[in-house]
Amino acid sequence: MKNKLLLIDNDKIFLNSIGNYLKQEGFFVHSAYNEPSAFRQFQQNKPDLVLLKYDMPAQEGLKILERIRNVDSYTHIILLSDYKLDESSIINCHKAGVSQIVNKPLSKPVLSALVNCLLNPTKETRRIKIGNSCLTLKNQALLTDSIEIKLREREVLVLSALLEKHDCIVDREHLLRLIWNDDDLRNNKALDNIIYQLKIKIKAINNLCIMNYYSKGYLLKIIDKK
Repeated sequence: MKNKLLLIDNDKIFLNSIGNYLKQEGFFVHSAYNEPSAFRQFQQNKPDLVLLKYDMPAQEGLKILERIRNVDSYTHIILLSDYKLDESSIINCHKAGVSQIVNKPLSKPVLSALVNCLLNPTKETRRIKIGNSCLTLKNQALLTDSIEIKLREREVLVLSALLEKHDCIVDREHLLRLIWNDDDLRNNKALDNIIYQLKIKIKAINNLCIMNYYSKGYLLKIIDKK
């Protein structure tokens, strides 16, 4: 069954271009260009994910976001912006329930991959052996033979990157782009918090740790305890 998307933007050329591309990628796409039509489409079609332009005229983007969240707390919302948001705006958007913020101009394949990642987090299972530990990342959880550690969406993204390059330093800039599609340093504090939470959670796995390399990045490795 095709996933349903609602694309909301006052730029009709952009709506047609992105909408046609996402249809070719296998999605069922509804489009709206103002607040009344957007909310009507949301209620009628019950999309699985919303792509919403932030900087629409008369702050319609924010009004639409607020109206959607007043009736629905779970549908993923990707916010599209013509410019980089300041730190306060980023924080407020995430508090309002935005899943991701993406700056225009954007790559259509990257946007499609992001949509797929949000809609189908359980389809990808990753297994990797680190030292004597066999780890499985599945269904937003990290599994070993004996324990299951629940993870948040962004924790999964960061841990996946660290697992793929274990015993190698993963640059902070790479992680910032991976999570926010942007290496804006204003997101540093949020990344630090994600790393902090991951460190706490993986303590349950013997000898596995995340090491900080200040001004460089992070490294996932096994610590030998003799």
